[in-house]
Amino acid sequence: MTSLREVARAARAAIAALPVQHVTAAEEALDEAATQWEEHTAGSTDPAAEEVHALLHTAKDSLDNLLHSITVTAPEAVRRWTAAWEIDVSTPTFTSHLATAGALPPRMSAAERAHRLEQTRQAMPPPVLKARASGAWVRPDGTVESLTSGKATPWFAPTQEWAQANGYAFPRGTWWLSVHIEMQFAIRMRAAGLTEETILVDRRPCEPALPGQDSCDTLLGDFLPEGARLTVIDRDGNRYTYAKEKNSYDA
Repeated sequence: MTSLREVARAARAAIAALPVQHVTAAEEALDEAATQWEEHTAGSTDPAAEEVHALLHTAKDSLDNLLHSITVTAPEAVRRWTAAWEIDVSTPTFTSHLATAGALPPRMSAAERAHRLEQTRQAMPPPVLKARASGAWVRPDGTVESLTSGKATPWFAPTQEWAQANGYAFPRGTWWLSVHIEMQFAIRMRAAGLTEETILVDRRPCEPALPGQDSCDTLLGDFLPEGARLTVIDRDGNRYTYAKEKNSYDA
C-alpha cells in the first residue's frame, strides 16, 4: 500500500511539473493580441470587432485564473494537507517558482529567515503585465508561503472591512487597494500581533498616480499595528520599509 509520505511526494512533484511558464507565455500572447486587435480595429462600427476583443480578454482572464490556481491555490492546498497529517517530505517544492524548503526546525533565526528570503527572491520570476502580483513570506518556522494579490485571498475581506471601518474606503463597493499584497499583509500583522516582518513582492509598492491619490506607498504605514514595521522587497532587491510613524525607502 502506498504511504501518505509517497502520496505527498507525488502530489508535490505533480505541482512542480505544472507548465507555469507555458501558461504565462500564452497569457502574455493573448494580452498582446487583444491590444493589437483593438489598435487595428479602432473606429470600427462592426459589432464583431468588439466581440473578438472581448473574447480575447475573456480568454486572457481565464488563463490568469488558471495561473493563480497552479501557482498558489493548488500548492497551498497540498501544503495544508501535508501539514494537517504532519507528513515530513524531504525537499518539498512549495511552487515551481519559489525556493525549495526542506525539513525545517521549529523556528529559524532572523539571519536564517533573511537568507531563505533572499534565495526565494533570486528564484522569483518577473512580474506579468496586468496579472496579479505575487510574492512570498518566510514564516518564523522557515516555511515559504506564497502571497498573491486579489479578492480570492483569505485577507481581502478583513482588509476591505478595516479600510471601511476606519474611513479609507466607502461603505459599498471594493476599495482597489484592499486587493494589494502589502495592504493585506499589514492587516494580517494586526490580526496576528506581528511587529517586524519582511515580505517579497514581484514589483515595488504602488505610488500615487496623481497628487493626493491613495496608494500603498502613502497609506501602508497607517494600516500597520502601532509600533510595527513592514519591509517590502521587490524582485530587484529594493527595500521599502513602512512603520506606523513614517515611511522610508532604501534603494
